[in-house]
Amino acid sequence: MKRWKRSAVRWVVTGAMVLTVALFAGCEKDDNDEDNQPNGPISEPATSYTGELARAWSDFGYQMVKQEALGPCPASRVYGYLGVAIYESVVQGDETRVSLGGQLIDLPSLPAPSWGRPS
Repeated sequence: MKRWKRSAVRWVVTGAMVLTVALFAGCEKDDNDEDNQPNGPISEPATSYTGELARAWSDFGYQMVKQEALGPCPASRVYGYLGVAIYESVVQGDETRVSLGGQLIDLPSLPAPSWGRPS
């Protein structure tokens, strides 16, 4: 039973990391965009969006913790990883925020998204 719970925690953490990568990959500019802003954000700043996606991922994490009946320590780890992944997915879109990369243990400096067209 303990082994199964650990695999569920790993699954949630992996899902959170995939979310982060998917959001960073979505930051690239499409070839058919009309205005070219190679040195700045492509669209609205992150502060102009609602938190619906983050809320949905948090609800999903809660449901996984509840379904797997995880104890306090594994549950807090799930919520911590999920929170860091959500924060890192939007931090580049808000000039007032700083990435946690290099500040947290075992989290290396993360690459900034490229705002220009791919070469």
